[in-house]
Amino acid sequence: MQRKRVTPAMSDAVAAAKSRQAGANPLQRVGLSTTQNFDTFDDALVFGDARAETTAAVIFLHGFGDGPEGWAEGLKDARAARPTWKWVHLRGPKIAQPCYGGRKFQGWGDFVDRGLIDVGSRDHESHDDRGHYASSVARVHAAIDTLVRRDGLTHRQIAIAGFSQGAAVAALAALTYGQPLAGVALLSGWLLPAARERLSTQSPSVNAGEGASWYVGHGTADDQVAYECAEASRRLLAAAGASVQSDDFKGLNHLASAAVGQERVLAHLDGCLGHAAKTASGRMVKKPRRAPEAEVRPWKNARKC
Repeated sequence: MQRKRVTPAMSDAVAAAKSRQAGANPLQRVGLSTTQNFDTFDDALVFGDARAETTAAVIFLHGFGDGPEGWAEGLKDARAARPTWKWVHLRGPKIAQPCYGGRKFQGWGDFVDRGLIDVGSRDHESHDDRGHYASSVARVHAAIDTLVRRDGLTHRQIAIAGFSQGAAVAALAALTYGQPLAGVALLSGWLLPAARERLSTQSPSVNAGEGASWYVGHGTADDQVAYECAEASRRLLAAAGASVQSDDFKGLNHLASAAVGQERVLAHLDGCLGHAAKTASGRMVKKPRRAPEAEVRPWKNARKC
């Protein structure tokens, strides 16, 4: 049986030691001032140019047992190419996990089984008995509302993206939000029962059908969230009338898909948020076919979902 790899890639102690060796605060290493005010979005990492008008925003949800720093660092060049976007990397709370005897890991909901997540597995069919997924969705909704209220964005200028368990929450948040968003990007994730319910004819979501533009990317050799989860997600979204773009990453496992899939997620966000990446001189930037090594590095030791 495949097992969820949740041993932290870098413990707090190791991270602190590396930070001291580098002579920098961890926030500074991902381009943040240590004095930045995070009150608006709790303890999220928030990026944006205060001197420029915000024209779009991306809310990004990391994976299980992880934090926002790795993805924030990996997307540094993407932020520079999109200076009028705001990026909100929410931080999952530490949750006592049933499948690990109550040990706490950062994440968005419960895991009851250490095995592979596939269609019909207990974690794929989670009904959120302890309410952690619902709480995570509420945080995403609050972040959307804050972007509308404080940054003056319309809902159509906001997209949600996530990796694995973060993707599952991104989908649920979009499908339970009452206003149409620009887009949703799911990388190596799945649809929870509550999300699938909102794709039914009995309780249709505004972000299916004519709502948000969707992206589903998944490795065909995913060893932690089975590829059939992506197939099921695409089928259900399409049946509900959603616009779905997708990629199969041939032969790639869970973590390799995260690195390669970043570029495809960005391409989808560019499309649904109406962005063309340009240099300071106005010339189009030629996008690489695959993420450069510097962008892949943050994920090489990442955990499961």
